[in-house]
Amino acid sequence: SPIAIWREIIAEEGVGGLYRGVLAMSYKTVFWNAVMMMFKHSVGPKRTLTPPASPAKKPLSLPSMGRDAFIDPLAAEKLDEILKYIRGSPKEPIDHRVGAVEHRLQHVSKEIQEVKGLLQHLVTSSRLNGGRLASQVRCAEAR
Repeated sequence: SPIAIWREIIAEEGVGGLYRGVLAMSYKTVFWNAVMMMFKHSVGPKRTLTPPASPAKKPLSLPSMGRDAFIDPLAAEKLDEILKYIRGSPKEPIDHRVGAVEHRLQHVSKEIQEVKGLLQHLVTSSRLNGGRLASQVRCAEAR
C-alpha cells in the first residue's frame, strides 16, 4: 500500500526521501517549457503585442415598438446553412442517417462485449493462479 511504502522510505531515508528528485524534475520541467515556448514563438505566426483600437461605437437607436428587423446577409446565409444541416440534405434522408448511426453503435457494442469477455478471462485466469497474472506465473516458473 502507498502508506506502507511511505513509511519504509521515511524509515530508511527520512522525510527528505519523499522529496528526492523533485528539484531535478522541476529543473527539467522549466527547461522543457522554456524550449517549447521558444520554439512556438519562433515557428508560430507573428502576433501584434497590443490589439488594434476599437472603432467608435454608434449610439444605439431604440425601436419604437418591439424589435427592429435584423438585416445581415452574412448572418442569414449562416442561419440557412445551419437549418440545411439540421434538416439534412434531400439526397440523404434522416432515416438513412439514423440507420447508419445505429449500425455503428452495434459495431461498438460488439467490440465492448469482446473487451468484457477478455477482461473476464483475465480475472478468471488470475484467480486460478492465486491472484497472479499468467505472465507473473511464467516469470516465477522460469526462475
